[in-house]
Amino acid sequence: MNFRYPVNYIAITTYFGSEHKGIDLGWSDIYGMNQRVYAAADGIITKVKKDVKGNDTSYRTYGNFIEIEHSGGYKTFYAHLKYDSIKLNVGDKVVMGEEIALMGDTGYAFGNHLHYEISKDNKEIDPTLYTYVYSDQIVTNNPEGKVGLLYYEKDNLDINELKNKVKLLEEENNRLRNELNNYLFKFDAFVTSFYKVKLYEGEEMIIKKRIID
Repeated sequence: MNFRYPVNYIAITTYFGSEHKGIDLGWSDIYGMNQRVYAAADGIITKVKKDVKGNDTSYRTYGNFIEIEHSGGYKTFYAHLKYDSIKLNVGDKVVMGEEIALMGDTGYAFGNHLHYEISKDNKEIDPTLYTYVYSDQIVTNNPEGKVGLLYYEKDNLDINELKNKVKLLEEENNRLRNELNNYLFKFDAFVTSFYKVKLYEGEEMIIKKRIID
C-alpha cells in the first residue's frame, strides 16, 4: 500500500529507529509553524486525543493525536497535534489528502513538528519505505532531511490505469457488437434512390424486392 506524506513541506528531522518508531517532520516558513496535517491514505479514524493544551517534557507522551485504520492491516498515527485543531472523531471516514489537524507541540515536544508512524498488523514499520512525495509537495533543500525519500510516479500509474480502461471499453464494445448481431433491422427504400450502407465484420445485408399494389 502507498501513502502520501501528511504535510506539504517535507523535512525529516528524526528518522525511524529502534528507539523511535516513526519519523518526525519539521515545519518551515512557507507554511508556518502550525502547518496543515493531512490523511496519508483513505481510512477510518480509530483513535483521537484532542484535550492536551500544551507541551510537557517531564515524561514522554504524544499529546494530541489521531490514528487512522486503512485496508490491508495498515494504520497511520499522527502526534503532537495543535490543541483545538482536531475536528474529527472516532468512526469518521477520511480520504487521502484530507486535512485532519494542524501541526503542534503538545505532549513531549521541544518544538513544533509532526510525529508520523505507520504500522502493519500492529507492528511499526519505517514510514519512508511506504510513503511517497507527490508532485504538489515541497521537499527541503537540506540533504539530511530527505534521505531515502520516495517519489510518486504518477505518469506511469496513469498510463497503466488508462490501459486498463481501454481494455474494459474494448470488452464492452465486443459484447455490444455480439448482442447486436442477434437483431434484424428492416429498412424500406425506394428503388430509384441511392443508399450507401456500411457493414461491419460478421454482418450481411439481404435485399428483397417488395411489390406494392
